[in-house]
Amino acid sequence: MSENEFYKNETIIKAIFSHSIIKIEGIKNIIVIKTISGAASSVGLVIDKMKLADCLGCVAGDDVVLVVIKDKTRLNYVINDLNKFKEASQIEKY
Repeated sequence: MSENEFYKNETIIKAIFSHSIIKIEGIKNIIVIKTISGAASSVGLVIDKMKLADCLGCVAGDDVVLVVIKDKTRLNYVINDLNKFKEASQIEKY
């Protein structure tokens, strides 16, 4: 599978996002997303691909993603959007 095919496969992207996030919290205009070790860059990539209007950008380390929001009054809306996407992306385990 090529890199382009991987990124086009929405099911894989959603599963990675959903199963990698441990916690999403925010303060002022910054959202901190705690992930499993090694997954932050993948989660950051998904957030970038979501093209959230309120998001200025994100920086990913090994297990943390920092997301900067334009307006701190929109913080809870963005956190809710991320949580909804995470919940909607859950794949049942068989």
